[in-house]
Parts: sequence; structure tokens; C-alpha cells
Amino acid sequence: MRSAAVICGVVLSSIMLGPAALTAQQYPGRSARDLRDRNSRLAVEYRQGLLADVSRVMVTWRDAWEADDASSLARLYSDKGVIIRPIHGAAYRGHGEIEGFFTEVLPTVRAISTDVLDLDVADRMAYLVTKYTSSPSQGIGAGGTMHGTLVSVFQLEGRNWRIRSQTFLDES
Repeated sequence: MRSAAVICGVVLSSIMLGPAALTAQQYPGRSARDLRDRNSRLAVEYRQGLLADVSRVMVTWRDAWEADDASSLARLYSDKGVIIRPIHGAAYRGHGEIEGFFTEVLPTVRAISTDVLDLDVADRMAYLVTKYTSSPSQGIGAGGTMHGTLVSVFQLEGRNWRIRSQTFLDES
């Protein structure tokens, strides 16, 4: 009974304290306020670390794209991940559909380049807005250039960032 009360207390305190307070526990002598104040040195260091983590996910994403590795790409998405292509009226949900999307797209679009427009992170969510350019080798647009905006939303799952959603806004 006592262990159940302790477990319940730990769970409730983690919910009530929130990510900032729990992270502040990792820095002895600092308060949760140090992380909530976006201009504090601790908060800036914390955010820089999170931004670096999200950036690593996108480097892995690009590397898997260039290797035509649909399976590795799909694993970067959360279980509830979704890719949205509004101009095509299409949405791909979950690892299976996302892997199927990449299996279809990768052979036709070998390379993709991105330029970061905006990136921000707060606690367990982050977003990245990039401009993308690709050159389809087959199908619609073959021989030309496709470009647009890619909006990616990330979610922290345990200690790993996963892509929660990506929206390809084609402007070609």
C-alpha cells in the first residue's frame, strides 16, 4: 500500500511540477523559474540543447532520404505521425502509411534541399519551417524543379524527438 502511495505521489508531482520544474531538478541550486525565464542562462542553454536535438533528427531525415531508406524515414515519426500534402488531398498516418509514401516518392525524387526559415522549441514540442527544393526524375514535374514550404512539428517521446507531423506545401 505504501509503495502504491509513493508511486502515485511521484506521478502526481511530475504532472503538477511540469517539464520546466523537473528539468530544473537536474540543475541543483536552480529553481523552475530559471527555466521559465526565457532569457536566463539556464533556459537559453536548455533551449539550445533541444534545438540541437531537433536539428539532429532533420539531419538523419535528410540522410535517410538521400539513401532512399523509407524504413528509416518512417521510424523518425511518432506512432501517431502524419504527412500531409494539401495540394494532393493526401494524408499518410502511422509508420506503415508513411513508409509506403516514402517508398513511392523516393525513387522519383532523389535529392531534396532545405533552408531553415524558423525553428522553435518549448518543453516537449517543437516546430521547424523550411523552404524545400527537389528535382523529380520521374512522373509529374520530371526534369523540372519542385519547391515549397515544409512545416514539421516534433514531439519529445521519452528522451527522443519524433516527427509528429509534416506538411508539404507545394508552390511549384
